[in-house]
Amino acid sequence: MSPARDPRPAAIASPTTPAWLRPALLAGVAVVALALLQRPEADGATQDAGALEGPLPAESAACRVAPEGALARAISLEALADASWERVPFDRREAPQAVLRSREAEACFRSASEREGAQRAALKSRTFGSDLMRRWARAKLLLELARRREDATGMRREIAVLLALSSQAGPSLDGFRRHLVELDRAAEARLFEAKAKED
Repeated sequence: MSPARDPRPAAIASPTTPAWLRPALLAGVAVVALALLQRPEADGATQDAGALEGPLPAESAACRVAPEGALARAISLEALADASWERVPFDRREAPQAVLRSREAEACFRSASEREGAQRAALKSRTFGSDLMRRWARAKLLLELARRREDATGMRREIAVLLALSSQAGPSLDGFRRHLVELDRAAEARLFEAKAKED
């Protein structure tokens, strides 16, 4: 039976390597492996840092009226948020609107010392927000798959979804949105070229 092979790199496993040097070599291998795992793709698929952000502003919501008018605004915002969420299947831009309105409704309920209303609005904000993030992650995944398949039609479909879902995003996503627009133009040009060849 052959002896078991040492799985470590030869330079580390070699008995000629000084014992004091082996930890340093192990650390170097770990750093290189981590760099390879985190290396962005060469063709710049979705490298913008904004791609890692969610599609909503990071800052906390605040009630935009004085405390004496907070309750009326909270009730109005909650109704608007519910209406926005009902329209999401027809217009994805309503999804971030629903979340942001629920967030401000919660803040206004708290400003008016309406605990029950604040809890209700907070639950809606979390529910709407979780659904929005699932839609966001799914669209990014499908965009990447379409890009790898060179499916220009699929790319344009998912780009439209991402642009709609990020319609209320803060400045941190400006770069990512510009990147999406550039991808969309490239995909449109590819479809135009394909159609011209068919004609």
